[in-house]
Amino acid sequence: MEFNQEKFLRAIKQKSLCFIARFKSIKTQLSCCDLCGGECQSQAIICDFCLADLPLFDLKKLHGDLLTWPEVNRLLPKRMFNQLITVSPYQWPIDLWVRQLKYHGRFELVNLLGSLLFKQWKSMLEDKNEVAEGFIPPTVLLSVPIHIKKWQDRGFNQAHLLAENFARKAKMAYFPNALKRINNNISQAGQTGVTRRKNLRLAFELSSDYLVNNNKRRHLPEHILLLDDVVTTGSTCNEICRLLKAHGVQKITVISLCLSLPANKIQPQ
Repeated sequence: MEFNQEKFLRAIKQKSLCFIARFKSIKTQLSCCDLCGGECQSQAIICDFCLADLPLFDLKKLHGDLLTWPEVNRLLPKRMFNQLITVSPYQWPIDLWVRQLKYHGRFELVNLLGSLLFKQWKSMLEDKNEVAEGFIPPTVLLSVPIHIKKWQDRGFNQAHLLAENFARKAKMAYFPNALKRINNNISQAGQTGVTRRKNLRLAFELSSDYLVNNNKRRHLPEHILLLDDVVTTGSTCNEICRLLKAHGVQKITVISLCLSLPANKIQPQ
């Protein structure tokens, strides 16, 4: 078969034009606000006006810790973590963005969601520096792992993507391989607290690099930051915190995008 250079170049040109058109389409989508369709200013995906209207928790009212809110204190009575920082209740639009990232691979949301996590983190630090003398923030970040089979099926772990982005913004050390999930249980979505706790019992392990009986182990600091996308009953974080505290960690702060709350208790008064 004779090589036709003209047809080849025409095909290459056509594919290039298709690629350029697709790139322009993505760029246009990113420059339009997800919520109102208006032009974005300082942040891709959302305009400054809609950004200001997001239903974020006011951490300054809560002294940088949602556990000081009685409603959350009752919701998470047997928690193993010491502090909770959350961006928003599990409600629109952040719950939608979490699902779009987690189940549809909408990766352009990672930077926006990472920015929201960092915004709350800075708010917590500012408040703690004002009211808590001697407060020492965590210096190492861990993320909630998923089982390798689920990672292979989905292609990514959304908590890991968010942790990478947040760690860059916060200039914090991130240990992505410190935790492993060893049980591939069914999805926790929709499960009761009792079922979640049962499913998660002994579901995680610490990498051998951090085990106490390893003479060459890497030491985890006394205070660790643990990132998850959504906190519902706290069962996942509790199981990881139990493991970490068994290996010398003294204090654990959990940071998440969303916290599931009763419909009539979505913001502290």
